[in-house]
Amino acid sequence: LSSTGAPIISIPSSPLPPATCSLLPCTLHSSGPILDFPHYFQPTTRATPRAPTSAMPDAKRAALDGELTYEVAFRGRQLRGAAVPLAVNGFQAILVESAASEAGEACSAGSGAEWVATRDLSGGLVYYNHAAMPSETLDALPAALRWAAVLGKVGVEVGDEEIARELEVMEREERKVGKE
Repeated sequence: LSSTGAPIISIPSSPLPPATCSLLPCTLHSSGPILDFPHYFQPTTRATPRAPTSAMPDAKRAALDGELTYEVAFRGRQLRGAAVPLAVNGFQAILVESAASEAGEACSAGSGAEWVATRDLSGGLVYYNHAAMPSETLDALPAALRWAAVLGKVGVEVGDEEIARELEVMEREERKVGKE
């Protein structure tokens, strides 16, 4: 809440239009609208292999092995991306814009202005790297977003049945890895 008691971020009662955002490993020196962006930025998608070869180190594997990966050339450079979920454990990912910017006024983050949710980003984020696939072990953002999944487990009581189920799952995974 602001100092006047008004909400800082307004979320409309109607569902927000869905959107997926792309995080590129570069800086665009422009603050204006990007005309005809879909015409210039057209990633191709393909499924990553479920079982990478043993010659492929962990750092080169996709953030979400077995899921869709994205490839695109942007300004002559090859970019490779992977989907990173943003909405986990009941969290909702939204895009907010300043209410002043919607009215055509200038606004800064520290001005105490009201912000309005404009898009639902629960569909996720496509995280890109130059030439190499994003990795949960080497790239800071996918690794940091993994912690959202941990938040749902912190402070939650775990019963004996849940522990037994998790141990069974771990044993199955160990046996599966041992057979490969």
